[in-house]
Amino acid sequence: MFGLHANAGYITGDSVFFERFYGGGLGSVRGFKFRGISPRAGLDDDPVGGDFALTGTGELIFPLVGDTLRGVIFADVGTVEDELQIGTIRSGVGAGFRLVLPILGQQMPLAVDFAYPTSRGDDDDTQIISFSFGVGQ
Repeated sequence: MFGLHANAGYITGDSVFFERFYGGGLGSVRGFKFRGISPRAGLDDDPVGGDFALTGTGELIFPLVGDTLRGVIFADVGTVEDELQIGTIRSGVGAGFRLVLPILGQQMPLAVDFAYPTSRGDDDDTQIISFSFGVGQ
């Protein structure tokens, strides 16, 4: 099964810290830590989120062992910016697997992905291995 996913968002007006966009991790750009793609501010260059986010994924899922174990290869791309613009494009490629336990149903896979960031910003936080339970990309 081949899938393409895209997400875009823009916040207008005044926003606060928890109403901002962040990127990275499962469901975003793999190869980066959760919230590892973000504008930075402060003395420690902390992630503060952005008002504009754009991400996309191409993914091929294939059976390894019946319907229980599936493999996945993917490419992710995206950015998070202070304003409505496309600046530094981040990307990651990788592979992983999905283990579906019948007792938990088809919507609760155990996912492990190995991703390499192929392009990144200077301040981005990377992460090679991503793990989730019950969250699909």
